[in-house]
This record gives sequence, C-alpha cells and structure tokens, in this order.
Amino acid sequence: MRPIHLILFALGFALPLSLKAQDEIHEIPGITIEKVLIAEEIIDTGHEQLVEVTIRNATPNAHHLQVRLVITLPNRNIITFGNKEIVAGVNSDTTALIPYPIGKHDGGDFTVAVRVFDKKEVQILQTSKLQELIFYGLDRSIRNAPPAKRRVKKLSEEEEAQVAEKKKEEEKLATKVNFDPPDLKYERVTLLASSVLRGESTHVRLYIYNDGGNTANNVEYTLYWYFAQRPNRKVLFFRDRLGMIAPGEHKVLEVPLTIPGVEQKGKYQVLAKLDEDKTVAEINENNNEETTDQPLIFGDVALVFPADSYSFAEDGLFQFEWRSQKYNQFKLQISADSEFANEADSFYLPMGDHWTPSLKINPMKGEMPTMATALMESAETDHLYWRVVAKNSAGEITESQARKFLINLKPKE
Repeated sequence: MRPIHLILFALGFALPLSLKAQDEIHEIPGITIEKVLIAEEIIDTGHEQLVEVTIRNATPNAHHLQVRLVITLPNRNIITFGNKEIVAGVNSDTTALIPYPIGKHDGGDFTVAVRVFDKKEVQILQTSKLQELIFYGLDRSIRNAPPAKRRVKKLSEEEEAQVAEKKKEEEKLATKVNFDPPDLKYERVTLLASSVLRGESTHVRLYIYNDGGNTANNVEYTLYWYFAQRPNRKVLFFRDRLGMIAPGEHKVLEVPLTIPGVEQKGKYQVLAKLDEDKTVAEINENNNEETTDQPLIFGDVALVFPADSYSFAEDGLFQFEWRSQKYNQFKLQISADSEFANEADSFYLPMGDHWTPSLKINPMKGEMPTMATALMESAETDHLYWRVVAKNSAGEITESQARKFLINLKPKE
C-alpha cells in the first residue's frame, strides 16, 4: 500500500504516514497514554483546539519523550502536528498540552489520535481507537450547527465488545445518573508564566469539570485578579459562557491576563468563579471557586529560574536567572529570612560593591554550598530564599519578590 501523503501546516509540521510506520512500535513497559482530552467538542473555525495528553510513567526511570498529534482532516487527509517534548517523571503522570490551529474555512469533522516517541525518534506508543477523539470545526459562514450525519469511530470486534460492556455498566447506574443534577467545579487554575514584568501578559489556564449526572448549559465563568495583601479589592478582567458541558466532561480554557502597569509590584492572585449568579442547580453549590495554584509575581524584575521550592544538589550546578527591562545592574541576594530584614542572615553575589549586568549568575563550584550551608546551620533551617536586587543608570534600586529553594546535602562521612 502506498504511503498517504500529507499537507503541511504553517504552525506545525507534517510527517508522511504509512501503515508500515504505524506497526513499528517499540513499547516501553510501564509507559502508557493515560488519557486524551480536547477543550471543545464543537469549536468555531479560525480558533485553536487545545489537546491535552496525559502520559503515565510507572517505571523507576524518567524518560524524555515527544508527543505528536495525528489529525484526520475533514477531507480525510492525515497529518502529524506538533512535537511537544516532555520529561515523564518517575512513577507519575505528565501532561502535554498542544494547541491545534483550525483554518478559518476548514469546517467539518476532525479525528485526533496521538503518537509518542522517545528521544531517538523511535515510536513507543499510539492511541487505540477507543482513545481517539472526534470534534467538529464549525464554519459559521456556511452553517450554525453541525450536520446530523457525523463522522464515527470504526471499532474492531474487541473494541465494540469493550464499549458494549461499558454501556451495560452505565445502564445499571442510569436511574441514579439521569436524576443527578450537574456539579461544576474547577479542577485546577494555573498560570502559564508566574513572574511577569510591567506591561507583559500571561495566560490563565482553567480546568473545568462537570462531576454531576446531568448536562449544564450556558454556564457563565468569571475571573478576577487582586493584590495578595488586599484580597477585598478584586478586579473583574474576564467574563464568558460555556455553551454546554456534559456529565464527566473536562474542558481546558486559556484566558489572557495583563496587570495594569500602574499597579504596585508584588504578589497577585487570580480567582475563578463558575455560575456566580447561581442560575444552574447543582449537587454542590459551594465548590464553584478556585484561585491559582501559585501567585503571579508582578514588578520590574521577573524571576525565571529556579522555580519556587526548587532543590539543588550540593555538588551540582547552581544557577539563578531573571529578566528586566528597566534595570541594568544586578546582585543576587540569598537569605534565611523570607522578608530579608536582617543583613546578618544573608549574603550577596557578586560580593561587596560589585554588580553584574548579566541576567544570570552561576556561582563557582563550591562557593554557593559553602556559604549557603553555613547560613542554614546558623539559622537552623533546611531552606533558604533568593531574590534579585537591581539598579538602573540613575542609581535607583529595587528588589524582586523572593523564592524559596533547598539544597540536598550529601551525608556526612
């Protein structure tokens, strides 16, 4: 059989597919595709469909993997799209989120499958037919709703038997499920970038789930930001509606956020609410709010690495990185005090009156652990804090917010 030739997307890449290539799978025992989710089952053309792939690693080793989408287009052409690199952690689930752009007039059914490759470009996984998802790209210049006749999955006898068995189990619970109202909640609310400079934007990612037994329609969701030290002053920055969310359905949405440049530097939180006016009758009305799982750090110096609570190896490489547009001279300050109130409990790099124009500091091997461990011992703590002190050409000085970090100490001989 000849290979199926593919079309090329400007925002992704296409690889030729063949039946032979699909068969050459070298599985790694313990690594599986746990689930595949899409943000919208019906989505307007010209938008991006978010595809979330969860890889489960039940092995004792981390694995560098590449996740790619296999998209069957409305015209039945098949493309591979995206190449999301992830590190599947030991005995954990790792998520890859791939946005797939839909052409403005590419209306019709799309089928989403997934292939996973190791770092040597060897395919180790692909979705089963049961895991494949179908969504409809709605071109509103042609129609206002999908047609009655839609694309369906073609399952093997074994897969059809699995579906039939699952349907039997669902029918046993049908009486209870059919009469349960919906139950809407946020599974998570996260920030794509948790440290931004004045004038910069980040995105808020919303994971919405209907844990009830009935469909919820026309559900409003609202987002507010507020300064962490003034939680009563909440500012509404986004409001929209979900057309429909079915029982057991997950939706993943992204919303842009820009804190006005006139606001003071510091920590901000985002509060997300569902059905604020309580127009939907739910099983639980008290689980419709969620704040971001980490604060947004806003100011003139944005911290890049390490993330909060990062752990360095005592004999490893230490690195601290940041960004700034208004300041051009910097010092790294390390302290045992989260407020940096006591100079005796901190030290600077570079030391003394020296500053660096660099946006990164790599302390010399042995330099950081020696000073840091001495500081931890004197303060009787197992962690430290770091921040950046910045100076501009006019001599004005500012400080970034602080982040915690740890050092894995080698056992004493």
